[in-house]
Amino acid sequence: MHEASGEGDASYENLDLTGTECQRINQAAMDWALSVASTSAKTNYLSYGQTIVMGHDAIQENGGLWIYQPLTEKENTEKTVRTITGLALPLDEDHYISIFRDMHYCKLLSPFRALEIIYVDSQYAHGGYQTANELFLQ
Repeated sequence: MHEASGEGDASYENLDLTGTECQRINQAAMDWALSVASTSAKTNYLSYGQTIVMGHDAIQENGGLWIYQPLTEKENTEKTVRTITGLALPLDEDHYISIFRDMHYCKLLSPFRALEIIYVDSQYAHGGYQTANELFLQ
């Protein structure tokens, strides 16, 4: 599919092991959420909220562990940036369980969770929720 869409080399090493496949999908969820958020929510997010960035995928090599590990969110020490890291489970064509060969699993950010982060969670660190309440009550 990547080659057919003109994205270039679709080898396992160049796609699955770069740590960017889940990151790209998570960024698309965040972009969508920003595109549908209200003007006041975007203004509040940009003025007071923590900036949300997508980190490179954490690559898990064990499917059993991948099931239990969550998508992770981590704040910097100043609480100005929140990094969301997806969890990838890339499996090559030689995987010992044939039904899992050539699969790439991702723990992803729901687009609606991204909206919740914009409207609510990103606001807590610096009191933006207080401004949001004032705007809402006007």
